[in-house]
Amino acid sequence: MAEVRFESVSKVYDGGVRAVDNVSLTVEDGSLLVLVGPSGCGKSTTLRMVAGLEDITEGNVYIGGRLVNDVLPKDRDIAMVFQNYALYPHMSVYNNMAFGLKLRKYPRAEIDTRVREAADLLEIAPLLDRRPKELSGGQAQRVAVGRAIVRHPKVFLFDEPLSNLDAKLRVQMRVEIARLHDRLGATMIYVTHDQVEAMTLGSKVAVMKDGRLFQVDTPLGLYNHPAGRFVAGFIGSPPMNFLEGALKKDAGAVRFASADLTLTLPEAIVKAVRSHVGKAVYLGIRPENIQDAAFLTSADPSNVKVLHTEVVEPLGAETLVYLRAAEHGQDIVARLDSRSSPHVNQDARVAFDMARAHFFDRETEESLTYAAWYDGGLPA
Repeated sequence: MAEVRFESVSKVYDGGVRAVDNVSLTVEDGSLLVLVGPSGCGKSTTLRMVAGLEDITEGNVYIGGRLVNDVLPKDRDIAMVFQNYALYPHMSVYNNMAFGLKLRKYPRAEIDTRVREAADLLEIAPLLDRRPKELSGGQAQRVAVGRAIVRHPKVFLFDEPLSNLDAKLRVQMRVEIARLHDRLGATMIYVTHDQVEAMTLGSKVAVMKDGRLFQVDTPLGLYNHPAGRFVAGFIGSPPMNFLEGALKKDAGAVRFASADLTLTLPEAIVKAVRSHVGKAVYLGIRPENIQDAAFLTSADPSNVKVLHTEVVEPLGAETLVYLRAAEHGQDIVARLDSRSSPHVNQDARVAFDMARAHFFDRETEESLTYAAWYDGGLPA
């Protein structure tokens, strides 16, 4: 296996379109890095530059310490799994998996051993004599992964491989890919626009937007400590609530005041945002940090609010509730546990856990609390 390293890598197309902009990133040997971001953010282009399917305009890409900018794709010792499987329809599953090895003139016995080992690993041994048209979507994707495994490459590249599957199969295949990575200990780069896939698969997750790398961290690091408003809103489902307002000092306390809500900051948060008191900010708070006040005994009374219930989405173990502080205010999503029984068009008393709140500069959208978390000044 091998480390993959990007050094100030950019891709500029004809007409000056900068699809990837100055990306520097290291994918450690044996790790699974997920590139995630909205459509058009440059994640697939970044992956294709590793594969050699896109030329690099600026910067360098290294695989296992070897500069590969001018190395042909077939000589990079990588294997790629595509969104559309790309199986040969006239070949059996066995021959689809063996085809690349046959082109490289591997001995027949070694080809057979590699194909059958990969088929056993992916639990598709009974399918080896079938044609692609006889496979389900999940089975076809396993074959595509198996075709990559038999190569024993230094790096596996996955380009949105699950996007054509239904929801249940996506969950199943996510688990299978995670198990595969654990068993192989392989270096993998996985591209997706689905932040749930990113959170559940990646050893590290790199969030991209407009061709730029915004933040790289563990999944929980991104979730709990986003460095900016974009990452905070992109990672998490439902997404983080954002309220526009200002920080104000009032009777010895610092409060966040929007058009519809006033909330009091605990001292630890005040220390992190002191430089922005008197300034406009964004407050970010995740749905799970807005709870039914009836089941909390230690909530700050100044952060308990009566909001109007607009929509209720019962999900079994939890309930998503869409609330408003005013008739024409924005929706605030709360994730309540199964003990709560909110009703549409009725008022709900909810408590905002401001110790878990995030604050962002209104102009730069950078987090004001990020540095304090990593310095140990705020709870993890």
